[in-house]
Amino acid sequence: MNKIQARQIGEKIVALVKKEFPDCVVESVGGIYGDSYSTTKIKVTVPDEGGKIVTTEEKDFKLYAKQFGLEPDDFGKTFTAKGDVYTIIGLQPSKRKYAIITKSSNGKRYGWSAVDVKHSLEKQAV
Repeated sequence: MNKIQARQIGEKIVALVKKEFPDCVVESVGGIYGDSYSTTKIKVTVPDEGGKIVTTEEKDFKLYAKQFGLEPDDFGKTFTAKGDVYTIIGLQPSKRKYAIITKSSNGKRYGWSAVDVKHSLEKQAV
């Protein structure tokens, strides 16, 4: 088994789960492979009682945002920095220096310091 085959298997598993549970958010969050095996880790987020999908990342952000000098409603906001647009998609409190998780316009995830994110949001609001 090689990396490409392992990735293809993971993508098929995610597609099957998405098809079976269309109201859920299904994503591959890692995996490993060896000569004769592949293990795919998936994360499934189900809607709450009101039908809204609230991810673990969103819950954590809203819970810890104030401790990092941000507001809970900053989740999902965008800012421009280093010539790219970033969307706030989460917060990892255990990563004190680069706790704010963003997704750039090209789809890559980046960690930012809370100070830099706050500054970028304030600069954009002016």
